[in-house]
Amino acid sequence: MMNRKLEARHIEVVDPRMAAIYREMSTQQKGEIIASAHRTMKRLLRGRILTDHPDWTEEQINTEVAERLLYGSRRTVGTGR
Repeated sequence: MMNRKLEARHIEVVDPRMAAIYREMSTQQKGEIIASAHRTMKRLLRGRILTDHPDWTEEQINTEVAERLLYGSRRTVGTGR
């Protein structure tokens, strides 16, 4: 793991109104929001990868989506390519 110094400019503060809304939600509601965001991100990644690599197999695309979700786009290794 990289050791980076935490700087104030890297900290996002949650709006107090949003914090109040999230506090009122059940654990299940919060989980549904997270799951929905995850599905959306997978669809967006898949679309981008298909645009960039229309010749890739389904397995290559799935591998690349998984790696980008796990490691981000700045990783140094990739099996999908």
